[in-house]
Amino acid sequence: MTFPDLIEPMTRVGREIRMLEDYYLEGDAVNHERVLRDGKLDWDLDVVAGPRGALLFALDLAYTADREERAFQFGPPRDTTFRFRVPAYVSPITEVFHVDADGLAQVDHKVNGGIVEIRDRVSRVAVYVAAKAPGERDRIEARRQALIAAENAIGFDPGRNPTDLAVLQEMARKKQ
Repeated sequence: MTFPDLIEPMTRVGREIRMLEDYYLEGDAVNHERVLRDGKLDWDLDVVAGPRGALLFALDLAYTADREERAFQFGPPRDTTFRFRVPAYVSPITEVFHVDADGLAQVDHKVNGGIVEIRDRVSRVAVYVAAKAPGERDRIEARRQALIAAENAIGFDPGRNPTDLAVLQEMARKKQ
């Protein structure tokens, strides 16, 4: 395993994808907008919409490339207001919340026509759900809890357990 430090982030991303898989499978990418601040890249805003509602993505573009570390360097979280355009069929919107592998959180928002406006303090990436049906937040949280239970039930965690990482590395060596 060449980059064991990526196991935990990959696990988190996988969990987030599985939490929202119904939205991905049923939805379509319907909007993309690049937002500039003072003439410089600030955010990409993207919307995937379907019968359950919409996933709203904010991707931070205000980063620099650190050539020595070979990594992107993001600034600290910053206060921002996102305006996502959603199609008319994503109506009525009954819940808007932030989603990540660690949980769901309410956000300051308002819905006006086809615009979902969210005020938040973020960096790197933010994923929000604009749900049509009440109870969607509880359903997604239950899915998150079930995924964590399934991950823990395996009893193999190379991202946190050096012994498990050694087993994984040995398996990779044998495969070569």
